[in-house]
Amino acid sequence: ADNAISLTIVGDTWGSEITWTITDGSGNTVASGGPFYDANAGADADGSFDVFTEICVPDGCFDFTIFDSYGDGLFDGTTTGTYTLADAAGNTLASGSGNFGASETTNFCFTPAANCDAPIGTNWYSNSMQRVTFSWDADANADQYQVRWKQAGSSSWTVIGNSPGNDFKSIFPLSGGTTYQFGVRKFCIAESQWSPYSTTINFTQPLCLAPTAITFSKYANGDHKVEWTNADLNLKYQLRYREAGTTGWTTLGVTPGQNFKRIVASQMVDGTTYEVRVRTLCNTNGSNAQNVWSFYSPFYSYTPSAGSRLVGDSFDGVSIYPNPAHDHINLTLADEMGDKVTIEIFDLQGKSRIQTQAGSRNTVRVDVSDLPMGYYVIRVSNGDQIFNKKFVKN
Repeated sequence: ADNAISLTIVGDTWGSEITWTITDGSGNTVASGGPFYDANAGADADGSFDVFTEICVPDGCFDFTIFDSYGDGLFDGTTTGTYTLADAAGNTLASGSGNFGASETTNFCFTPAANCDAPIGTNWYSNSMQRVTFSWDADANADQYQVRWKQAGSSSWTVIGNSPGNDFKSIFPLSGGTTYQFGVRKFCIAESQWSPYSTTINFTQPLCLAPTAITFSKYANGDHKVEWTNADLNLKYQLRYREAGTTGWTTLGVTPGQNFKRIVASQMVDGTTYEVRVRTLCNTNGSNAQNVWSFYSPFYSYTPSAGSRLVGDSFDGVSIYPNPAHDHINLTLADEMGDKVTIEIFDLQGKSRIQTQAGSRNTVRVDVSDLPMGYYVIRVSNGDQIFNKKFVKN
């Protein structure tokens, strides 16, 4: 920007000896003046000369130099002169008086107006239900950044620093399905100050739920079947299991589109208790969030027994109706089921909600009127055979 300045000289008798220059940092002359008139060629009443000059200079640093060719400055032995260089606001940039010898130089600067703007190009992405990464355009004038974030609706920000040179920051832990707000500011090197915060970004962490109502059974050949209720947005699942009391997990992929996993008989020993967990890979439908994994489900315990056999979720010895159910559900049991039949109903979180014994009855009526509407799993077992069936309570 151009900056207006003014030079005032109240001289001595010998104006012809006085000149001045303004030079930039490279030594180039950007303004100059003089020599001026002597006392006998237009002097004031006191025998001196007066000069007032207005000048414009760009931003930057300059040297103002006033010269006297005789070498006695603004003093002729009788009259003492003065000079003042000032900006448009009247602030003195250079000044002097009397005998300064052959020359006198003063440096002055006009610093550009602060240009420490907030970071731009802010964005976010998530590849985890608990973590989000914020990013912004890098700025060579930035020495460091500060990130602030909060849950939407909160009045309190969490502020965290960022390593110099990094144009991103990961935040952890966050809650899936929750909306947060984010902003970033930078410390500008040239201006030695913090910028404002960037425009606030609102983002919602993706919600990806683990499978529920995990059940266990055996195929006719002795292989183990682990099955669960489908989770919303699922692309596929991953299962892991271990013997109870140990630390190492065996992790198995699940074919996309299936909500069960077949584990060969030799991988699990009858009579041994295992801990099983399943998680979901969710499709986030093209948002900034990438496809994300849910947390693993709670631990489900499974102790296979030699006599338990089941093919699919149907069994000739058991039938249930109606499905959907409203007030009750009926079970018809074949005679070969015996008189030690246990009936248990689980919600989708795997919690047992109803448990009863069939005794010697072939038809059992189970009251479900107190259950909230939703999906449930009914399990029928006589010790040798296990039957699992999903039903709806409306």
